[in-house]
Amino acid sequence: MGLRFSFYSVVFILALVALGQSCTKPTLIGSDLLDEEIADLGFTDTFRMRMVTRVEDSIIIHSSSGGPQVIKHLCGKLDDPIFGKSEAEISTQMFLNGVGRDFLENTIDSVVLHLAYDETSNMYGDLSEPVTVEAFRIFTVLDNTESYYSNFRTSQGFFPMGVKENFIPQPMDSLTLIRGEDTTVVPPQLRIPINQDFINAMLEQTPGTYEFSDSFRLWFDGVKIRMSEGTNTMLSFDLASPFSGMTVYYSDVGAENLAEYRFVFLGAFFEQVQLVSFDHEYAGAAIEPFIDDLDLGDSLAFVQSMSGVNTEVEIIGLDQMEDVLINQAELEVFVADVPGDDTELYPPIERLATREFNDNGQLINGVDVRLALNVQEISVFGGLLMATDTAGVSPRKYVMNVTNVVQDIVSGRQGNQIFISSFLKQNQPHRVVMYGPGHPTYAPRLRLTFTRVR
Repeated sequence: MGLRFSFYSVVFILALVALGQSCTKPTLIGSDLLDEEIADLGFTDTFRMRMVTRVEDSIIIHSSSGGPQVIKHLCGKLDDPIFGKSEAEISTQMFLNGVGRDFLENTIDSVVLHLAYDETSNMYGDLSEPVTVEAFRIFTVLDNTESYYSNFRTSQGFFPMGVKENFIPQPMDSLTLIRGEDTTVVPPQLRIPINQDFINAMLEQTPGTYEFSDSFRLWFDGVKIRMSEGTNTMLSFDLASPFSGMTVYYSDVGAENLAEYRFVFLGAFFEQVQLVSFDHEYAGAAIEPFIDDLDLGDSLAFVQSMSGVNTEVEIIGLDQMEDVLINQAELEVFVADVPGDDTELYPPIERLATREFNDNGQLINGVDVRLALNVQEISVFGGLLMATDTAGVSPRKYVMNVTNVVQDIVSGRQGNQIFISSFLKQNQPHRVVMYGPGHPTYAPRLRLTFTRVR
């Protein structure tokens, strides 16, 4: 493990050096090193690379061991001239929020499915075009002890249980709800009215159905939310929000205003299964000829969130270095300026990550990403989209700490493959095009500081 933490050890030592210099007279730390040992320190950034765009079949959405892998839930369709067509739809369980049989004894006024919009920047594409979102009852039993991937599909009813037709999304505008004499302002949300057929089905159930979550789930497996109309809008919802759920509004005997009962998307012990399925179609888009083509990968490489493409990188000669301890390794890639690419409509990914194959042949977070997450400080890894230089000449870029994965390649513990991916890709819709190794000015670079071990 000593090799894995070499970079962090160097950072710690440098911090001690800085502290010491601020408190005492300047002193050459390590001045007792022999001259030949100092000469064994090296730096290079001249490695050649190969890059190629690879399709990913599916990504983990719910883990049997780690639970939900999705924080924000995407729903919509994109028609991107560079990356092609993408579609996302949500399937989720629903739970009781306490005993809910009271509405059976009263008159139901309405039932509304409400989805709080994600407060981050995950809305994507054209938010000015009208869209239609439908909710369907699903007939697939979801089990939180199972793992689910983004290519999993739940079965659904033939007809929707609710539809919000032809509306312009307003993800930044709060809503004012008026119920009798009560007025309430709620955060931005999509509200889908539930139809009378489903309300009638609710009323046909016995009171016991609404006493325990287990009995409720024996009747109701969950709900699917999908965009049926709209071609270039991706919405993002927060199902964990207290403003997400399904509310029954009913007339309580003797009360002047409507009473309400709310179903929620979170289980009592976080046992919920919340899925997002993704579809990607690259045919006819600018990306299509670049997929799996090493020659074209020399010019451009592509990365997409959701279950979209990754970029595979091979650093030529790295696996032939011997007796070397990697002190620091940084992989730098530049955002490409592609004709016809509308980065206002499709902003680039905010943070890239590296991934690698595990023993089961699955792509997982790279070792440097995992170490950063273990200390709850992803900035140690980097990967954040950086601005241009002060003169505005250089393109935007990403710089990723790949110290440990490079050491693994050098030591033969891993094959010479680094996959560039989107960080938490199942939670966002963004994408980016990068310059390939053949670019005369902005080719990717590996900056390597090392020590020769005798």
